Amino acid sequence: MALPTKSVALTRYAVHAPQQAMVWRVGFLTASLLVVAAGIATALVGTQRHVEVAFELDVGVPALCAAAATGDSCRTAMTSWLGKPFGLPAAALGLATHLVAFALLFVVAAGATTAQWPLVRGALAGLRSVVGVLVFALFVFGFIGRGLLGHNCEICLMMHTVNFCAMVVLGMTVAAFGRRLKTEALRGGTGWLAVSALVAAAMIPTLARAVDRSLTGRAPKISDLGNRKAEQAARLDLLRPCLGQCIEGLVYTSDQAAKGPALDFGPVGKGAAYRVLSVDLTCPHCRRELRSQSLPALAWAVTGKGPPIQVVLRPRAQHCNAASPNKVLGARMCQANAALMCAYKTNPTAAVAYLEAELKLPNEDAYIDREGWLRKHAGGAAADCLLSENANGFTGLKALAHTGEAWQVAATKAHRECTKGIDDGPRADDIAWCFTGLPGMAVVRPATAVPMRGAPADPDFVRNASREAEFRWSLLDPCL
Repeated sequence: MALPTKSVALTRYAVHAPQQAMVWRVGFLTASLLVVAAGIATALVGTQRHVEVAFELDVGVPALCAAAATGDSCRTAMTSWLGKPFGLPAAALGLATHLVAFALLFVVAAGATTAQWPLVRGALAGLRSVVGVLVFALFVFGFIGRGLLGHNCEICLMMHTVNFCAMVVLGMTVAAFGRRLKTEALRGGTGWLAVSALVAAAMIPTLARAVDRSLTGRAPKISDLGNRKAEQAARLDLLRPCLGQCIEGLVYTSDQAAKGPALDFGPVGKGAAYRVLSVDLTCPHCRRELRSQSLPALAWAVTGKGPPIQVVLRPRAQHCNAASPNKVLGARMCQANAALMCAYKTNPTAAVAYLEAELKLPNEDAYIDREGWLRKHAGGAAADCLLSENANGFTGLKALAHTGEAWQVAATKAHRECTKGIDDGPRADDIAWCFTGLPGMAVVRPATAVPMRGAPADPDFVRNASREAEFRWSLLDPCL
């Protein structure tokens, strides 16, 4: 006697549907483990970069972090206020989040395999917390950090991408196993599920703090510092035989030099060759260059012990640089430049002293009472100047920024590589003497000035040296 059609359909559903559903659940679980593992890997890259930045162990700018207009974009993001929320590095928080997610997924797999469904239920509650953390992280670091504040960190972008994928796949895994739990008669209320979710959320900052302490809570090893010095020396050895050569692109005649207001340290334009430095004090790469090379040279220029230097301030914030395309950086990113300009109006020595105070800060976002410093060390006129700049839309700073734009225009007229880039080498955006990126550098040499030493550099040296931001300042000397 044949079974009724309805009974056959019910039997088929009871036998085949759970098997098919299990395949989907296992697929979601596998995908989640793979994506979370990728999240751990990308977070490890970010954590390594954070350690390098914290201890100055980086040698040059990694290709993934290079940005023509900002120098080291990863350093910019990681040293900003958003790079260390709650006092913990964002990369360490990301690593902790994915480690917790991986552990919870393992619990889900073990519980489902052994039919320990209460265990699965608690792990799913924890995974819901992880998904919530990922949503919050994408909003803060992705939307606010990258979208509004303009932190174009490529390592961070990798982490944002993996976080988004993890958020989606984890959500689908939780939903799939949640449907399976509906077929089980589980005892117990929701109180312990809330505790599971809170424990999972609390584990993330706890684990991130442990990671941070283990990596940055100690001084770097002598071997680490030694390896960095060895790498720097190896790169310098490649350039040393040619450091007596003058890169002609760095040289401008007095007629080719851009005209406009600037900060002159020493007798600029008095017949001797002088350096030109275009910087933004909110550019981390500029701050490193100033701290390591330019600041001593500025002090020597003021006292007549070194060649003159002309400093052109070129803020990236449109608020104080009308030609800048960056609309997300506000007046806060104009303060350091405006304070330097106002200190200079008192005298160049006060400007050097202000730079020393400014560059002692770990990054451009660290707090300093600039008005109070000016009033105490440079006088009331300098402090009033800063107040006036704030009140009147940074008119003086915009004039200095306009000179920076004029240098970029002058570069395209004077040197072919500032339009097309060096043959088989860097683009025009990456060449220091083209004033497209920061810092921009040049030597203005009047026709009557005889170079100190050096011969025109050969093309191979030009291609290699233009990439070496760490040694650009020393490349100016042969052209003076």
